[in-house]
Amino acid sequence: MAAPKATTLFHFTKSLKTLKSILLNCFYPYYCREDMSWRTRDPDSFIAFPLVSFCDIPIGRIAEHVAFYGEYGIGMSRQ
Repeated sequence: MAAPKATTLFHFTKSLKTLKSILLNCFYPYYCREDMSWRTRDPDSFIAFPLVSFCDIPIGRIAEHVAFYGEYGIGMSRQ
């Protein structure tokens, strides 16, 4: 049985151009919009957090993840 997580962190993208940009310019965060109406009681209350997504799925279990996030990826040591 495969370990539940890998020792490597991966980032996937659907575009070879984006992967090349990461290698040349580093990662560029995108903003994840989160609903804050539960806290403010205002139905139009949102906050956005800058983030870059990584996963630690073992290579043997990565096919479904790649199908959704893209076939181009970069892996890095957790260190």
